[in-house]
Amino acid sequence: MVAATFEVLDYEDASDVFMSSFSSWGPTDDGRIKPDISAKGVNMYSLLEHQTVLMQTLVELQCLLQMYLEVYCYYNNITMI
Repeated sequence: MVAATFEVLDYEDASDVFMSSFSSWGPTDDGRIKPDISAKGVNMYSLLEHQTVLMQTLVELQCLLQMYLEVYCYYNNITMI
């Protein structure tokens, strides 16, 4: 599960991160803690008002994909260009 957070400018610890009200929170029915990962997804805007939610989702997805690729490349000794 992915959560949207507000932008964090100076991260020092977990108390600096604030989740959006529209993200799901854990624990789940079977006790797992959620969300699995989060990315900035609050106060992001599109030129078209009705696309704001889609824009937030796409930016979160882009951030998460980049993080995944960096971890994958690190553990597989691949140099990113």
